[in-house]
Amino acid sequence: MPSPPEFLSIPQFVALSGLSPSTVRRRVRDRSLASYQPGGKGKKVLIPRDALDRPTVPATNEVAPSQPPKQPLATRRGPRPGWQQR
Repeated sequence: MPSPPEFLSIPQFVALSGLSPSTVRRRVRDRSLASYQPGGKGKKVLIPRDALDRPTVPATNEVAPSQPPKQPLATRRGPRPGWQQR
């Protein structure tokens, strides 16, 4: 019986993890998901099989920073836009 591969391609990882391909590529790019590129930049990306068991750290850009609520248009300071002037 053959042993399971040590590394998975992105399509294989997507099929096993249930994540979308764009999410996997984004997490590889921001390094929140371990990966290996044996051929160098621009070549096939391989992900360790044990990455399926490890929780991924959410990228800092995935969490929306808390921002103060925007003011309604009527209370904003400054001149009115031309399309609102009469």
